[in-house]
Amino acid sequence: HRRHPTSNYGRRVDCYAWGEGVAAPTATATSEGYFEKYAGTSSATAIIAGVAVLVESLHRAAHGGRAVAPE
Repeated sequence: HRRHPTSNYGRRVDCYAWGEGVAAPTATATSEGYFEKYAGTSSATAIIAGVAVLVESLHRAAHGGRAVAPE
C-alpha cells in the first residue's frame, strides 16, 4: 500500500486508510450483488472519521471528559 496520488494529508495529522477498491453498498441490486467498488480519498473518509471519534472518546475517558485540544 502507498499514499494515493490525490490524497490530502498534513504535518500534524497523517492518517492512512484504503483509497482503492473499496466495496460499498449500492441503492439498487445488480446481478453481481449489492456492492460496487470505488476509489479516491473519499473512500477513506469513514475509516478516518471513525478513528478520530475513537481517539477523542479514549482521551475523554482518560481525562475526566476533557476534549482533545487543537494543538
